[in-house]
Amino acid sequence: MKHVSLILAFAMLPCAVSQAQAASIFLDPGIAGSAAITSASDSPITYTDSDIASGTLGTATFTNALVKVSFVSDTSTIFMPAPGFWETNTGTAMVTIAGLGTATFTDAMYAFDNQGAIAAGIADSSCIGCAASVLDTFNPVFATYDLKSAIGPISGPVFFRADLSYGTTLGLLHFSDAGPTSTFTATAVPEPANLTLLGIGLVGLICFTRHRLRAMAK
Repeated sequence: MKHVSLILAFAMLPCAVSQAQAASIFLDPGIAGSAAITSASDSPITYTDSDIASGTLGTATFTNALVKVSFVSDTSTIFMPAPGFWETNTGTAMVTIAGLGTATFTDAMYAFDNQGAIAAGIADSSCIGCAASVLDTFNPVFATYDLKSAIGPISGPVFFRADLSYGTTLGLLHFSDAGPTSTFTATAVPEPANLTLLGIGLVGLICFTRHRLRAMAK
């Protein structure tokens, strides 16, 4: 919502404002705060693993539904707890199931890449007696991946735990079955600087439209 507000604010700027002036309004730390500038080593990113699966979410049952398990984090939080194992456990994890909606995981979650096992996915570190995968994808590409950049979609054999359940805001999530192939994607979240450029472009478009309408009215 904050990003949308920034774009709308651009739309209300006078057409006489230059691109440099418009940009400075929202890049000025005194106005936008320190979060307005994001370095390359501090980038929002969303990891998603998806597949066609069956199971239950709380009291609801789903069969052969598209399931997306995602983890929204930041590349600055990635670390390597063991050689070849990259992880980020700071963020928000969600599951979206076609026909049921979206729930937020209430367990402690993390995204990972296990280079030795050539697997990447989303896992739960607070399920009873274990730290276990929720949904993983195997592919040789993951032998050199470290979670620090966008990638995918990458498809490969799926791994899930039919013997476990995971806490969410809509009740326990349990997979009873999943398709043989899942897909992993890491997507960079648009940064404020990119949204600033988008806002500048909208200002130009609005000004052009205004001038054209005025010319047509004469």
